[in-house]
Amino acid sequence: MPLTVTTLLGYAALYYYIGSDFFKLDFPLYVTTAFVLIFSIIPTLSIHINYFLKNRNSIFRFDRFKGDISYADDKINFIYSFTDIDRLERYSSYGASSTWYTWSAYRYFKFVLKDGNEIIITSLMLDIKGDLEQLIGIKAVDEMKLLALT
Repeated sequence: MPLTVTTLLGYAALYYYIGSDFFKLDFPLYVTTAFVLIFSIIPTLSIHINYFLKNRNSIFRFDRFKGDISYADDKINFIYSFTDIDRLERYSSYGASSTWYTWSAYRYFKFVLKDGNEIIITSLMLDIKGDLEQLIGIKAVDEMKLLALT
C-alpha cells in the first residue's frame, strides 16, 4: 500500500478516535502532513522527471527474430545485435519489491555494449520485468540505489 494511502487511512483512524478535536491538532497535523508529502511526492517526481528527460524523443526497437535492438534519440542512432551486448544491468530503488513507496515501480535497464556505448531504457519507456531478459537471453545484474535515478 503506498505511503500516501497509508497516511490518509491513519488520519481517518485518528479522526474516528479523536472526533471533532482532531481539527484542533493544527501544528502536529500540518508537520506530519508536510513530512509525508515531501517524503512521498518529491522522490517520485524526481525519478519521473529524470526518466522523462532521459527517454523523451527516444525510440527503442527490439526485434527478437533478427536478434537486434535499435535505439535512437535526437543525437544518436544505434543498431546492435544481441551478441554486441556485453552485460545488462537492472537498477531499482531500495524497497522496490514492496508497494509501500510511491516510487517502487520505477526502474531502468542499462545495456552495456562491447564497444563502450550504453543504452538506458527506463520504466516510462518499457514495462520492465523479467521478460526482456528472457527474450534477449542475457541475465541482468541487479543493482540497488537509494533512488534509481539515471
